[in-house]
Amino acid sequence: DLAARLGEGFRLLRGQRRATERHQTLRATVAWSYELLSADEQRLFDRLSVFVGGFNLAAAEAVAAGDDLDALDVDELVVGLVDKSMVLTDPSGRYLLLETLRQFGEERLQTNGDPDRFRAGHLAHFVALIGAVHHGLLGPDEGEWWRRLQVDWANMRGRSPGR
Repeated sequence: DLAARLGEGFRLLRGQRRATERHQTLRATVAWSYELLSADEQRLFDRLSVFVGGFNLAAAEAVAAGDDLDALDVDELVVGLVDKSMVLTDPSGRYLLLETLRQFGEERLQTNGDPDRFRAGHLAHFVALIGAVHHGLLGPDEGEWWRRLQVDWANMRGRSPGR
């Protein structure tokens, strides 16, 4: 039953009714942390939710930069989000949002942003990467290109790892 409900995300993870409002649900806790972010950090966080399998800075810049955030802003804001534990890093230097946080950002992007614009940017970035991978696989650095393909496979499929 629990496995069947995992798709319900935040509803499954409710806290005690006697707890303070901030601690009643995981959603409230995430929302509280989100409210502590600057407006630019919130905007970037929402946009980063289009990545389902992690990302590097180049991908974040390509997808999330826009009229109100330039690429240098994206770099600095990602570091700020890491410092605030809203974005994680892995040993290879890639960034990722925990699935619960990614879902929260996705909801915020749907409500406050332009999700189609950033999903289209995500699609364009990964279509270009697939083209580069295709050509790279035909060359002498085939192993490196297979690694790049594997690292971003979830983004190319548009599904979270493990789903």
